[in-house]
Amino acid sequence: MRMPDDKMHPAPAPAPAPDPVVAVAPAPTPAPARNPRDAVRMTALTASLFLFLGHTVLGFEQTLIQAGLAILTGLSTNTLLEWVDAKVNGNPPPWARKDWKGWWDFLAAPHMTSVTTSFLVYPGSYNLALMFTVALAISSKFLFRARIDGRWRHFFNPSNFGISVTFLLFPWMTAIPYQFTEETHGHWALKIWDVLLPLTIIYLGTNVNRRTTKRVPLIFAWLGGFLFFAMLRAVLTQASVLSALMPMTGIAFILFTLYMITDPMTSPSSLKGQIAFGLGIAVVYSALIAVFHVIFTLFFSVVIVCAIRGTWLTVEAWRSRRGAVREGVVGLKAAV
Repeated sequence: MRMPDDKMHPAPAPAPAPDPVVAVAPAPTPAPARNPRDAVRMTALTASLFLFLGHTVLGFEQTLIQAGLAILTGLSTNTLLEWVDAKVNGNPPPWARKDWKGWWDFLAAPHMTSVTTSFLVYPGSYNLALMFTVALAISSKFLFRARIDGRWRHFFNPSNFGISVTFLLFPWMTAIPYQFTEETHGHWALKIWDVLLPLTIIYLGTNVNRRTTKRVPLIFAWLGGFLFFAMLRAVLTQASVLSALMPMTGIAFILFTLYMITDPMTSPSSLKGQIAFGLGIAVVYSALIAVFHVIFTLFFSVVIVCAIRGTWLTVEAWRSRRGAVREGVVGLKAAV
């Protein structure tokens, strides 16, 4: 008896169902790394705009000739020292084979230092004293360096260092904080500058620090420390709290907070480092005010904290090199 064909040749097993297609979302495109010189460019442009407004609207008491002398001194001093540094280390000068953008990057930092120094100090008729301050500020970038992440970098804020040393050497030099709004009083239409100017500076400075320098934690640490120690001084000395907090209402304090202590080249980048740096400035500021009764305290407090940081970086770099040499000697002995 013959079997049916379907019994003799069983049907092949059905093919396995294909694996379900799982939609995989494309990896997010990483944000482009920001050029650290973006902050320098923005700050240099902001300082130039502020200088222009100061001599046309706000009431800066320095002359335009003094501003020009400061800029000329800063650019020439920086170019000379960069050339000497390149010759000593056997490197091409930083302006070699650069286009116009490279030249702007090279000139932006000394231009910013020169401009800010020109309107932060008042030399009277002593133009040479102003030129000395600017030259000293630029020179500090080459004289005081520490090895950070394998590279030699300056650790003093240039303009702050030059101004502080000048105040010590020439006590008759001064700063005029009221000049930032000297011409905004009188007619009611001008008083809008009393509000508009601080808000504009805060907006621009906050934007730069949030997007480029990434120093917002440092700012909050400094402001929080300033508030705490101001109230503590008021309680301990039975002084007015408002008088202790009064410096925060000035344009000079805003510029100091948003543009000087947040210099990305002379301040820590880590979160812990920023907090320690900001609180350290607040501690030193309060000590200079309450114990030593020092004037121009904002400038001196930053110099002291930067000096402490530079010393710590130098010691840490020396210990690292010593440890590396010791490990190399131990490894050589083991190989022999």
